[in-house]
Amino acid sequence: MKVRMDPKTYSEHWEKESMLFESKGIYKLLSEITPKENVLEIGSGIGQATLLLASSRKVLALDNNVHLVEKARSRLAAAKVDAEIVVADVLSPSPRCVAAIKEFAPKVIVGWFLGSNADDHDKYVPADVPSNERPKKYDVAREFRIP
Repeated sequence: MKVRMDPKTYSEHWEKESMLFESKGIYKLLSEITPKENVLEIGSGIGQATLLLASSRKVLALDNNVHLVEKARSRLAAAKVDAEIVVADVLSPSPRCVAAIKEFAPKVIVGWFLGSNADDHDKYVPADVPSNERPKKYDVAREFRIP
């Protein structure tokens, strides 16, 4: 049985996953194959990819989990790397978020290892969907709603 994760628990879980990806050099590889243009990153997570991307290009990163955004901002500050990380729900972006994206004028959009917590599943997946199917249905909702 899967454990229902709130945003904070999800951020702790995702930090462990991200460190595993980092230990295998996955973020480094993904950063290396990303064009050196303005990058819009959907899902900053804990900032591992953001840090590598922002080392050689401008980055605007979005994430709706404030706990992950705090971790990402701390990681970038400790490394003295600059990137803007905005708390935003890409499935329902605020006018301010849309304006920030337009102003930033990204040439590249990345979104690696996207997922979310149960609160997001509840927001975007009909209540009659069984709990074991909700993450999959959330992925489909996300895929078709990103503007």
